[in-house]
Amino acid sequence: MEHSEPSRRPYRLFTVALLCALVLLWISGTIGRVLTRWIVPPLLPLELSNVVVLDRLTIGPPPACPPLGALIIISPERTASILHQALPATRWLPPGLAHDGVILHGFVKSRALNLPLEEDIPLIIAIDDDVGYRPHLTGRAPAALINTFLKEGLGDKLSSRDDYFLGEYRIIYKPTFETLHIYSVEDYMPEPVRRRSFAFEATGDMRIKIDDKRFRITTDGRVRRLNGTIESRVLYDHEGYGFWYDVDVRDLRININDLQEWLDHSASEKLEIALEKAMDRRRNKTKLMKRRVPHWVPVDMAVDFRLTSD
Repeated sequence: MEHSEPSRRPYRLFTVALLCALVLLWISGTIGRVLTRWIVPPLLPLELSNVVVLDRLTIGPPPACPPLGALIIISPERTASILHQALPATRWLPPGLAHDGVILHGFVKSRALNLPLEEDIPLIIAIDDDVGYRPHLTGRAPAALINTFLKEGLGDKLSSRDDYFLGEYRIIYKPTFETLHIYSVEDYMPEPVRRRSFAFEATGDMRIKIDDKRFRITTDGRVRRLNGTIESRVLYDHEGYGFWYDVDVRDLRININDLQEWLDHSASEKLEIALEKAMDRRRNKTKLMKRRVPHWVPVDMAVDFRLTSD
């Protein structure tokens, strides 16, 4: 019995050393990284809420945004916070799961967001140490797709009426965008985020119909310049958050073929008013407000959306 205690000491020292090593590996995130590389991929696809599905994991630098889809670049710390909100059980997992270089591929369910798309929207989430606390969202969509939505959604809603010496005439506008850029302009947003500010710029073509019941003229124009702002309020409830917005078209210039220069200026002013009315319709705002975004989705993301060429 006298020799049993010394003989157990190496085992005790080994056990303590092993536990210390495991604790250090846990704290340093090494175990988390191993789990991400070898355990997480077989668990995919993973559904986050009823909106986002992640179905593939790769390792590398942030890729380019797809022609139709979204790319989110986010820091490891912010990713861990979002995971804990979206999947509370992940709080018991080791740190390091969301480490620099991890890229999650998936999609956003179009039907869940009531978007008029037959297919889901590709989504890439790239975890990067250099992005900072605020995530960056890059969105891309083909110009043809957006123009189809405009054609089907607006119809003849972009129109104006005016009087002249022969009576009343109506101008109907059919826009086709070549370029469109929507981007966030805030440098700092206190939490909780209550407001978001965006700017937009666009160019394209314009089919214009003038109708006064005596004669009808159809001509084409060029949208040389269109820019403005979107001021959005963020409203929270137990289901998530939604947006209420106001649009201000600040600068619009159209060149119309084969018509007098005065009509260029007049049509620009009337189209500016018609655009604001079309985008600011209360029914559209209410419809958007009913689309709830889960609380775990970052509301402070820096946004950059552009059209891609056909």
